Amino acid sequence: MPGARERHHPPGLPRRAVTSSSVAQRPLTAADGVLMLQRLAGNLATRRVLARDEARTPPAAPTFRLILADDGATGLNEAILNAALKNVRKEITRITKDSADDAVKAGIDVQHVTSKPVRNDDFTHDLGRKTFLIFITAGKDAKHSIDLAADYTPMSKEDRKIHTESFKKGIVAEGGVDLQTPDVRRRMSQSVGFVGTTWPLRELKKQGGGPESAGNVLADVILHELGHALGHNKVLGSMDHDESGIMTAKLTLDGQPYETRQFSSASAAIIRGRLEELATKLRPRTP
Repeated sequence: MPGARERHHPPGLPRRAVTSSSVAQRPLTAADGVLMLQRLAGNLATRRVLARDEARTPPAAPTFRLILADDGATGLNEAILNAALKNVRKEITRITKDSADDAVKAGIDVQHVTSKPVRNDDFTHDLGRKTFLIFITAGKDAKHSIDLAADYTPMSKEDRKIHTESFKKGIVAEGGVDLQTPDVRRRMSQSVGFVGTTWPLRELKKQGGGPESAGNVLADVILHELGHALGHNKVLGSMDHDESGIMTAKLTLDGQPYETRQFSSASAAIIRGRLEELATKLRPRTP
């Protein structure tokens, strides 16, 4: 500009640091390009490390557990039991994984034991709250089963009479039974389930059957009785049976190999809702 005085940097003083605006105005050098690539590579590496750490983070341990206990000699072989356990775990995961409650989303720990679970105060307290117990039985002796259930949940003389009739009817008509001992005031219900082996063994021996088909039958009966324990009962204010899926009143065993079913959306909502209700009750109360 004519007449303007040119400013000179005084000798001996450091020059002003280059600002971001000045970098943007000047052409990028090779050094700038290398620096940008380093930053991009560092960000990508950081994201990969975070993703790997997240993948390594173990899922939350299940709050709930299902204990399947052999009541003596069941007649089932390992192949049948493995097929059944696989299907039970798969179906439970399917209906719990989308819950908004982390305790329910973690699913149910399914355990198979070959001896009678030890009864103690903690076990009894957890029954119907965190623990669900189903015996796999080859017998149809109602008295034996009621005595067994009475070891885990209190029963009056009248309860025993009602449970005896329920056992005789359920073990024949549904292949299993869930004996409820309600506490309506607290909206709680302790129960002990029984699943017979007659139907799975019949499926094993029929033409076109086999261990997998027998395991599918066993899994569906186990899930059916678990469904009763988890809200599919009039004690907790909902329907006993559904019009479709695992909670239908009767299991159809035709001439074809038996294929596993699923809980209907209505049944899944009942069971998931009950688990979420229990999970809320199990959390410590905030002062």
